Amino acid sequence: MANAWRFGCGGAGAPPGRGRVVDLQVRPHDSFRPGGNVRLGIEAVRRDLLTECPPEMLDLLEVATYVYAADQAAARGRPEDLGSAWRREMRFRIPVRDLGRWSAPELVGPLTETLGFLSEDDYHFEFVRRRPDPPPGYFTFRASPLGRPVDEVLLFSGGMDSLAGAAEEAVSGRRHVVLVQQRSNPKLQPRHDRLVADLAARAARVGGLVTHVPVVVNKDEALTADTAQRARSFLFAALSCAVGAMVGREGRVRFYENGVVGLNLPLCPAVVGARATRTTHPRTFAGFTRALTAAAGRWWWTARTSGTPARTSSGDSRPPGAVTSWRSRSAAGGHGG
Repeated sequence: MANAWRFGCGGAGAPPGRGRVVDLQVRPHDSFRPGGNVRLGIEAVRRDLLTECPPEMLDLLEVATYVYAADQAAARGRPEDLGSAWRREMRFRIPVRDLGRWSAPELVGPLTETLGFLSEDDYHFEFVRRRPDPPPGYFTFRASPLGRPVDEVLLFSGGMDSLAGAAEEAVSGRRHVVLVQQRSNPKLQPRHDRLVADLAARAARVGGLVTHVPVVVNKDEALTADTAQRARSFLFAALSCAVGAMVGREGRVRFYENGVVGLNLPLCPAVVGARATRTTHPRTFAGFTRALTAAAGRWWWTARTSGTPARTSSGDSRPPGAVTSWRSRSAAGGHGG
């Protein structure tokens, strides 16, 4: 494959082979330490919740963050290439805490297969042993970080689909819902914060509860060479698994998504394959179930299309199809998610 890339992650050096080399280094988002071109804000979440992030989840988060950054750092060619460089060869060398787990075929196989389906790229992983983590510091950690048990963990983008799902769970269902959100830039943060505050107030009036857990994950702007981000749902899944483990709701994550998008139906003749997002495709769910179960224990994914929750997102008694008062905009801008 002509469009080949090699990613040396966490100071491990680039893997052997052909292709351009990119060095990636994760550091905590709120750290003032020098170095690092990719930021992962799980430390801030750990401090806010006063609970530890399990080591297997830290491995999962860091691997997913490196894949997320690499997906944007590897160009898919120029417009004049007419798509000939769309598919890429992506080779990684990544340090992990549990080398035996990450070297197992039952993890590596489903992971490479699912990522390849998501982005139509050829993935290869070499995992090496990571240096031990420093002590967690002076914080006192709690076994149960929240006063009320968590009923559901939902991914939240700020778009209509995820907002409608959150409203159905927290308002109509009167459940305690943890909304996990990746934040890559601050542009839409005030809007999303207002949406969450409004949702939380409505839920509280009927006995529901909303806990919002935003996690900053971004990279240096100089790394950006492609904006398709076809593999980013791996990061979303990893974040939801990690936060679920931290709040004591392991095993299940809910997605709310547009049905046409979720099934990868062609929106127009030119948008085929992974040029249309496969984020919530049934094959993606099946692959993540196998990979993440091998990485961090038993997990499964449930999804609903936007038709039903969008009609009931206000939590009132208006008939199906009625326009609600919710206003939303996705993290990517413009479309629901």
